[in-house]
Amino acid sequence: MTNIIEVQNLTFTYHGASKPALNNINLKVRKGELVAITGHTGSGKSTLLYTLNGLIPHVLKGRKNGKVFIKGMDVDKHPPEELARTIGVVFEDPETQLTSLTVEDEVAFGLENISIPREEMVERIKWALNIVRLPFDKFKNRAVTTLSGGEKQRLAIASILAMKPEILLFDEITAHLDPLGKKEISEVIDTLRKLGEHTIIWSELNTAEIANHADRVIILKDGKIILEGPPYYVFRKVSTTDVKPPQITELAIKLKIEPVIKLEEAEKVFQEYLKKVKNQINLSFEGKESFQIKSDSSIIIDINHLYFGYEKDKYVLEDINLKIRKGEFIALVGQNGSGKTTLAKIIMGLLKPSSGDIKIFGKDIRESKLIEIAQHIGLVFQHPESQLFEATVEKDVSFALRNLNLPKDEINKRVEDVLRICGIEELRKADPLLLGLGQKRRVGIASVLVMHPEVIILDEPTSGQDWFQSIEIMDMLKELNKKGHTIIFITHDMELVAQYATRVVVLHNGKILFDGPTREVFKKVEFLNSISLGVPQIVELFYKLNLPIALTIEEATEFLLTH
Repeated sequence: MTNIIEVQNLTFTYHGASKPALNNINLKVRKGELVAITGHTGSGKSTLLYTLNGLIPHVLKGRKNGKVFIKGMDVDKHPPEELARTIGVVFEDPETQLTSLTVEDEVAFGLENISIPREEMVERIKWALNIVRLPFDKFKNRAVTTLSGGEKQRLAIASILAMKPEILLFDEITAHLDPLGKKEISEVIDTLRKLGEHTIIWSELNTAEIANHADRVIILKDGKIILEGPPYYVFRKVSTTDVKPPQITELAIKLKIEPVIKLEEAEKVFQEYLKKVKNQINLSFEGKESFQIKSDSSIIIDINHLYFGYEKDKYVLEDINLKIRKGEFIALVGQNGSGKTTLAKIIMGLLKPSSGDIKIFGKDIRESKLIEIAQHIGLVFQHPESQLFEATVEKDVSFALRNLNLPKDEINKRVEDVLRICGIEELRKADPLLLGLGQKRRVGIASVLVMHPEVIILDEPTSGQDWFQSIEIMDMLKELNKKGHTIIFITHDMELVAQYATRVVVLHNGKILFDGPTREVFKKVEFLNSISLGVPQIVELFYKLNLPIALTIEEATEFLLTH
């Protein structure tokens, strides 16, 4: 099979950077392959993609050595608009790629730029929308702004597919999607694979998804390829400090049995293992809960029969009843549009309920000023840049304290403390808007923590982070919880929910469908799958094996490992 992409001794350093983003990359991709690229955030995944489609060196500037050839064309000698006929890219955030008012106009935009005849254009639009499961007759006149996150990402893919490039570049296209959106994109990739007409290079952090789809996996670290090969080979060999392998693979390695990378394979392998050791393992997780809220802990947020709608008689939240006690660590989960962020904003006092009652530390929220609530409750928004506006991190973090006219010595001490807690001491003089997403999230958290709130609400605190960054953030929140802070985090990452939350509140279509201890919600595998939330691989495996539900790799290993 012929090579459609060749990368030779490629090194690239961005202007102003102290070290290369890519370091001596050599790569060949055969026509029709799906190659997945993974690694830590900042390992060079996106940079490698941008060298393939000509954004580097034509748009993103820096020092480049080595060569990139696409179908024999030297990328340096062909501008991105010319390469776009051969190679199309779909970015992490579809909002950056969608420019038109309606679905049909969005897919037509690229075709108009390459002068496709009207009759052929219509056929291409229909074809591309049908592939991504946005049927032309149903979606052609839909306003782009009315689409869900998953639908927008599928539309972005359709707009590229319609150009009929032979090569598709997917840059972490599921990073900001809820579980339903991720599932939809997974189905689109399956469809594209069955068509067999495209070569796909896919930058992705979710190794379980990579294992399900990729022909070959490339692990990048510090701009270098450290491991390469079929998923089965790579995920057996990779160090867990470089990339987090699929949960089932990690468990098999820990148990020293045949490593597997797909869930359907795992069931059979672990059944055989259980036949050998079932009489030697503890068949219960009783008493394993790491932290339980005492029933007599004080109720600090009390919500009764709450309704809220942005439009009259059209409710986003319906009959919400929720009591939150001091010291809890709560995960608020649900699909996009289920009302999670709206509920957080109501608790914070940013929105007023249409009807019902909500008391914060015993006081009716309607009688409280925002500044009063902010002294008890801090909210870290989903997009941290919306909270950052000062010239330096230090000024951003101290902004609220300065407005309260606190003594300078106290301000300095508080800022010093939270910068240390959040691990961003060295960034105090940096421009917050120029930081990476993970660093921005830490600054956003620090600007809330500095107020010493008793309750911290975080909206998707790990969105777009690799697993290791996510664990750092969640471990920091766990430590704050141990010190007495009540933590409420909104997330789509059910693996993090299983590992950290002590209680889970499930929202669906504006209603609470479940509220209880974490292990209890994960026992309801079919329920979670029915509302497209899904469960971690370990939970799914133990459910299929008819075992008590393990929540983490550590629990599963301890449960199954014989001594």
